[in-house]
Amino acid sequence: GAHAGFATGWFVIASVEELPAGKVLPLSYFGKKLVAFRGESGAVSVLDAHCPHLGAHMGYGGCVQGDSIVCPFHHWRWDAQGRLVEIPYARRDRRPDVTLRRWPVHETCGVILVWNPATGAEPDWRMADAPEYFASGWSGYHTRTWRVRMHVQELAENVPDAPHFRYVHQTPTLPTAVPSTAVPSTDGPICRQETRMTSADGKLDLTFRQEAFGLGLIW
Repeated sequence: GAHAGFATGWFVIASVEELPAGKVLPLSYFGKKLVAFRGESGAVSVLDAHCPHLGAHMGYGGCVQGDSIVCPFHHWRWDAQGRLVEIPYARRDRRPDVTLRRWPVHETCGVILVWNPATGAEPDWRMADAPEYFASGWSGYHTRTWRVRMHVQELAENVPDAPHFRYVHQTPTLPTAVPSTAVPSTDGPICRQETRMTSADGKLDLTFRQEAFGLGLIW
């Protein structure tokens, strides 16, 4: 169903290092409690966290078995699609017709993303790989985290706002678009732009190529 107040798109929920094989990770996103886990095959799954049996949060005490997650309360086992596959103490094969919601997952370049569909639809695009991430000589990520009370659209609008870099971030000069008449170009969910920053003494001459995927995922 719909998730009022949250944009449709991909959201980073964890780094690859935070979710090694066999790890279970409790999460809170989109006003919901979720659980992420990496199965023995290496694939990451994200499901609603509370077991439909008696409501236990599987992010706390749940364990990975193969590519499934086992509830800590009664060991009901759920597969990567959120289907109930085993009740270990059951005396008959018939199981309750219940499922956990599965959230689409995409893993790329050291980050794990979850698709939030405001309309309930499956993803119609994915975050692109950045070839530099896998190349030698690149350091990987240096992570900084802030909590900011704002609408996600404001972050997207911040990227092409060149003047604020001079006055808010104290860059030595005012960045300009490349070419000077250019505006950001859009291609479906992708917005691209190039910005150049130079100094009067010629010691600074940088060009930034930015690609924004959806609202706020920026290379």
